[in-house]
Amino acid sequence: MQIILNRLFFLAAALFVLAAQPASAQAPAQAPAQAPAAQAATNEQLFLSFLQSAPYASFIEQALVSTDPAVLKAECAQMFVREQPRYAVVRPAAFSVVNGQGAIVDGVWVAWVPVDRCGVATVRRLLIVVAGPNNLTPSRMLPGEFGGDLRLEADVQRTAVPVLMELAECKDEKATYIADIKMLAVTPTAWTEHWFANACGKQVALLVKYRRNGNAIEFETELPPDAARAAPAPFQPVPVVPQLRPALPPTLPTRPGAAVPK
Repeated sequence: MQIILNRLFFLAAALFVLAAQPASAQAPAQAPAQAPAAQAATNEQLFLSFLQSAPYASFIEQALVSTDPAVLKAECAQMFVREQPRYAVVRPAAFSVVNGQGAIVDGVWVAWVPVDRCGVATVRRLLIVVAGPNNLTPSRMLPGEFGGDLRLEADVQRTAVPVLMELAECKDEKATYIADIKMLAVTPTAWTEHWFANACGKQVALLVKYRRNGNAIEFETELPPDAARAAPAPFQPVPVVPQLRPALPPTLPTRPGAAVPK
C-alpha cells in the first residue's frame, strides 16, 4: 500500500539530519553520511515523527479496512481509531533524505491500534513491512489484547483455531476468524486470554492460559466457565526467541501514543 509523505515532513527531516552535523561537514545539496550510531539515532527520531504524521494516520485507517475480514465487517461495519497507534519495532526503520525529498525505505513493526468497533473498545494489531520506498504492506495479526510475541502468536493459533473450529462444528479453517481477545488475568509468571471467534458463521469462545516454565512459554486451551466442560488441550512448550521475548505481564507495546486529535 503506497503511502504519500508530504514535502514538509522530509524537509523537516533533512533539517534535523543537517543540524546533527558539524557546520563544516554540512553540504547544501544533501545530508552527509553519518556514523552508524548517529544514523540510527536519526532514523529513530524520523520514525517517531513519521508515526505521528497525517499520512501514517491515513495509512492506518486504510489498513484497518483492507485487512479486516469481510465476515467481521458484516458483524460491524463501523470501526474508528480511538487513539494514536502504539508500536513495537521488529526491524528498525530507515529513511533516505536528499534535498528535502525522501522516503521510508526499510523497517518492520507491529502497530497496536486502539479502535472503537460499533461502540466496543478493542484493539487491532497490524504487522507493517516496508516493501519499498514509501511502500508499506500491512498484514492482519491476532486482534485485541494478545500478550505474546510473534513466535508465540503463530504457535498458539495452530492449537487454538482447530479447537474453535471443533466447537463450531466448522470444517473450513479459512472460514474461521478471531474477532477479539480480552485479557482476563495477569500474574508475574502467567496470564489468561479470552478468545472470541466467528467459525463458519457461528460465534464461539475459548480460554487460552499461558505460563512461563524456564526458558519457554507454555499454554493450554480451555472452555470458558459458561460453556460445556471438556478436557483442556495438553500444554505446548514454546521456545522463547530472545529478541522477541515477551515480558510478563504480557507484552503490550511500551511506546504509547498521544490521543488522536478530534
